[in-house]
Amino acid sequence: MPDELKPCPFCGSNALDCYISDDTDSSCVSCLDCKASTPPWLDARSAHEHWNTRPVEDALRARLEAAKGLIAAMDEQERLNNVKDTDYSGFLTAFRRTKHKGDVAIARAKWEAVNGQI
Repeated sequence: MPDELKPCPFCGSNALDCYISDDTDSSCVSCLDCKASTPPWLDARSAHEHWNTRPVEDALRARLEAAKGLIAAMDEQERLNNVKDTDYSGFLTAFRRTKHKGDVAIARAKWEAVNGQI
C-alpha cells in the first residue's frame, strides 16, 4: 500500500477508502463520513499523494516555524538589551573566549555559568 493517508481535510475523519474501479482501472480516495474524494487517478499511489497534498496547511506550518524562529531571536535580543552596563564587560570577555565567534547564545551561557546566574 502507498503512503499512509492523512485524515479528511474537510471533516477530520479517518474513515477513508481507496476505491479502485475495475471498469476504468482508476483509483480515488474518499471519506466515508462526508463523501469528499479525489478525482480519479490511474494508480493508487497518485490518488494517495493527491489526498495527502495540503499546500495551504504546509505553507501555514512553514510560516509558523519561521515566526517561532523570529520570536526566539527577538527574545534573545531583548535579553541582551537588558544586560546592565556593569555586566556587559563580563559578557564581552566571555564572547571573545568562545570558539564560535558570533555565537551570542553560547557566549551568554558561558558568562552566566561563570557568574552563577544559571
